[in-house]
Amino acid sequence: RFDGAIGTTTRIGGLHVTSSKDVLFANSVKADGGGIDLTASGAVDFNQAVNLIGASGVKISNGGLLTIASAADFSLGGPFAQSGAGTVDLGGDITTSNDAISFASPVALKNDVSLTSTGGDVHFNGASSTISGDYLLTIAAGAGDVTFDAAVGVGTPLSGLTVVSSHDLSFADAMHLDDQGLSLKATGNVAFNAAVTTTNGGSMTVTNTGVLTIADAANLDLDGDFLQNGL
Repeated sequence: RFDGAIGTTTRIGGLHVTSSKDVLFANSVKADGGGIDLTASGAVDFNQAVNLIGASGVKISNGGLLTIASAADFSLGGPFAQSGAGTVDLGGDITTSNDAISFASPVALKNDVSLTSTGGDVHFNGASSTISGDYLLTIAAGAGDVTFDAAVGVGTPLSGLTVVSSHDLSFADAMHLDDQGLSLKATGNVAFNAAVTTTNGGSMTVTNTGVLTIADAANLDLDGDFLQNGL
């Protein structure tokens, strides 16, 4: 448990926790090139901002709930990777410097959230990496690919999903979105492999340079407009 701020006056070189039950950061964290690498059989909580410079990223393996509070925005010089059997409550934004962002566990949005990789891939990785919560998820991947391996809006539909930039963009499973709908931009291909449903006037806009594929199983049940155009 870290009750005070870490690296406020002088950044720490890095922080590695190789085994633990719960890990709690009550205050902000600033580190240099060693990054943050955490393995916990229990919960992991971030309550304030995390700022890493150099090529330093964050790697978290959580057995219990990983909480990234709304005040805990991550600004990273390297990748962000979450794994482990525990779920994720996500309220803070995550920004990397041309590095990947990945989640392997179910994610529940607790606030409007932005994931910005500016060139790195954004991957909800594996059959367990569902996303839920009545909030807007915004992704800016630049030239990176954006991939959803599991359902989006499972249980509680997302308020909306906006991908402001990506290369290839793919959805392997069903999507349920509310009033803010779906807005996608890709310089590569876009693929839907399962149904897309919107409610309360949610529209769907796809702007693609490559091929847009809407598979046989990808029925679109929309309560708003559908628009496809090209970059």
